[in-house]
Amino acid sequence: MKIEQIDPVARTIARQERKELEDNFLRVKLKRCEKNVPLNPAWEQNWLDYINRAVRAAYIAYVSNTQQQTQNKRPTAP
Repeated sequence: MKIEQIDPVARTIARQERKELEDNFLRVKLKRCEKNVPLNPAWEQNWLDYINRAVRAAYIAYVSNTQQQTQNKRPTAP
């Protein structure tokens, strides 16, 4: 079971990040179409890879930040 299936906040953060990046991708793709620049499958794949990496990085940042906060709340021995 993945942590995104357990933590709804992490799932929301990943979805939000993906939506923003996919909107940017579609915006750039539309501009290329308006300028009659041919769409290259390698260019599209680079965008998709970038989106996946960015979503993964945002997710990892959230999880590591959450783990750090829970570790700071643990009591320490005198």
